[in-house]
Amino acid sequence: MSESFYDRLGVDRDVAVQVLRQAYGVSAKRLARKRATVLDQQGDPQHIDHARALLDEAWSVLGDPQQRAHYDAMLTWSDAECPQKTVEELWERTLPHVMSPSAAVGLNLLKSLSGIQRLSAVRIGPRPGSDNPTVVPLHTQHTSVEASQASFHIVNGKHDSTQVIVLNAENSAPRVVSSEDLVTLIDRHGYSGALLRELREQKGITIEDLTEETRISEKFLRALEDEDRSSLPSTDTFVQGYLRSVGRVLGLDEESLAQGYFERFSQ
Repeated sequence: MSESFYDRLGVDRDVAVQVLRQAYGVSAKRLARKRATVLDQQGDPQHIDHARALLDEAWSVLGDPQQRAHYDAMLTWSDAECPQKTVEELWERTLPHVMSPSAAVGLNLLKSLSGIQRLSAVRIGPRPGSDNPTVVPLHTQHTSVEASQASFHIVNGKHDSTQVIVLNAENSAPRVVSSEDLVTLIDRHGYSGALLRELREQKGITIEDLTEETRISEKFLRALEDEDRSSLPSTDTFVQGYLRSVGRVLGLDEESLAQGYFERFSQ
């Protein structure tokens, strides 16, 4: 990996924010003195300005606790090929930083109570021009539910305020696939991309649903179903992690799926 933000400040990854602040201040003053000297000698300070921009970028990220947590998670991914890290250790270290615990709990609770499947489809914002509150039905797997059947309303009657959100009451849990049908699908397709696609469709789960549930890019999920190895990460550890996450959602044995899927690649 190229020079990290920690390298730019000349500190270790686990230092406290006070140490980061001190290191940034020392480096900034040193560059300021260098720039003044160059200007006195009628030189070009462009390279010093570039170094200062890199320093400021590092501090802007590491000085913010939330941005630093996400950056540390990225560094964890970049170290993923180290042989001492198992798939489970990698996911355990990285996933807590992808979403804050409170946000994850809130999202899961909202999905459980309302049947919301795709939050990205909801447009939130003022809609002027009417004295009546606006009703915005959220997109779920059951779009035929009428607003009158909704069990939750978030209401603000002012026309210039956030729109009313109607949460459908109908349960949108994935359809159940029996053990017998699951065995039949595995016998028919093996642990393959075709199995992942047909099982997902039988459960009524869209690619978008699976992306939201697993936090895996839609591009990689489609590549898994298409068995498009060239579109998947080159590191097997990542692909195994993706397979385990998808298998967990679809109700497949994670180890059998990962092993069987990679055996198909080897063939």
